[in-house]
Amino acid sequence: MNNFLIILLLIILLAFAVRRALQKARRGGGCCGEHEQTEARRRVSDRNKAHYPYEIIIPVVGMTCENCAVKLE
Repeated sequence: MNNFLIILLLIILLAFAVRRALQKARRGGGCCGEHEQTEARRRVSDRNKAHYPYEIIIPVVGMTCENCAVKLE
């Protein structure tokens, strides 16, 4: 009985994984709007660096999506 339940659970998990993969393939597989128009970069009106005394630099490696880069920036 335990083996039957384990096999049934694995089949259900596999079915969900296949369904998710098919949905992702139909949409293009992008992370955040791969087929949408790229967002415009926002420019701040106050460019005086004295008004911003703190700066944090966070290295991000491997980002290839331009939309993600614009949103993160």
